[in-house]
Amino acid sequence: MKKILTFLFSVCFAFGLVAQEPTQADLVIKMNAAQRDGDYLGALVAATAILKQNSNHRIAKDFVHNNYQRMDEQARERISEIAFSEDAAELEEICEIYRKLSEINDNLSETELPLHGGNKLTGEWDWQPEIQYYRGHYDKARTRVFDLYKRIAKAAIKESHFDAAYEYYNRALNTYLMTAEYPSQLANIISNCRDIADFDSHSTKTDELIRAYNTYQLIMQLDSTQDTKAQQKQLMPVIANSYIKDAEKLLTSTLVTDWELAYEYYQTALDWNSTPPFTAKVNRLSADLHKRIAAYYTDQGMPDQARQWSK
Repeated sequence: MKKILTFLFSVCFAFGLVAQEPTQADLVIKMNAAQRDGDYLGALVAATAILKQNSNHRIAKDFVHNNYQRMDEQARERISEIAFSEDAAELEEICEIYRKLSEINDNLSETELPLHGGNKLTGEWDWQPEIQYYRGHYDKARTRVFDLYKRIAKAAIKESHFDAAYEYYNRALNTYLMTAEYPSQLANIISNCRDIADFDSHSTKTDELIRAYNTYQLIMQLDSTQDTKAQQKQLMPVIANSYIKDAEKLLTSTLVTDWELAYEYYQTALDWNSTPPFTAKVNRLSADLHKRIAAYYTDQGMPDQARQWSK
């Protein structure tokens, strides 16, 4: 719930839905800072927000009059350059451009127009922009980014990169969704993760079983109302037994390095199942393997290694 409330506030702030608006002085500071950083679209957002409050603000209306057309053309040109990109950074750039264009035009739609400026010495001017509504373009752009991050997150799960998967899902959910979309999209992501986990939980491969366990953990990270501990508990002895089977396969090898790896698998199995009957069985298998490895090193005239495995 806390995560959702944080998200709702950030969305409301971004779209001017919070009751307390920035003062004109604050917006002038933002406008100047954006100019210094070369973010002229950001400066236009601040300048048009000033004009929405006071259409006679000289600095703001001069800046908008002198820069609007050029910035609008440059923004459109940049979008056309990367419109068909599948690169996450460039899709985010498109989304941000449309967000700013949408906010600029929304501000102008609430401004007393036309703007009047200049003087008799420099020339007087009247400026009446053609208001354009970019919200539909912005919605499409953020949907593209959202879908891309979902695909990247799903691929990260397949590679067992769960920290990365969480970050990608979290970014998608908390940056590129509107308030009303959040619950259904979160539910959809949780459902997809459950499908992956449930499928992997029936695997005969140890790494896929562990992936199922960690995917169930990811579900709880993404949504604290979810409880997959029961599924994880059921998987733990299954994973332990899978390690034992992997060890048995290695023991058919003639390589001592495989036997040593088998011993590591025995120890790892104990991390997944610490019940007394299972522990007793694995300890017995480990002791027998210890002797086998020690005998091998003794036969090979390698006393140091033999002593290590005789302990």
